[in-house]
Amino acid sequence: KQFYRDFKDGFEKDRIDAAVRRTADGFALLEKHLSDGRSYLEGEAFSLSDIAWMPNVHRFNLMGWPFVQTPHLSKWFERIKTRPSYLSALMEWQPEAAAGAFAEYTKLRKGEGTDVSSFGDFGRG
Repeated sequence: KQFYRDFKDGFEKDRIDAAVRRTADGFALLEKHLSDGRSYLEGEAFSLSDIAWMPNVHRFNLMGWPFVQTPHLSKWFERIKTRPSYLSALMEWQPEAAAGAFAEYTKLRKGEGTDVSSFGDFGRG
């Protein structure tokens, strides 16, 4: 219930900043794993790790996360998006309006200077 109250009223900047930092740390860890040339998070075989991270990376991609800072993760995501399971397990379940809603929200946040790049270490540098 508290999350929905906070969502309605707006989250505190420190709380958002901490969440963005945790996410960046997680993506940095994935980047490190993939930097050895492997195709998937656990090696050359698609695994539960890939399945677990697929929707998270997808959603953050919709929110304009700066994946340019994690090129191996970006390449991984491009591979993931070509898999039939990505289409059937994620894209076919995503409401049609979701991508547009994320894009509109991200545009609004950027216009107000409160998009993801204004938190964590993004844009400070």
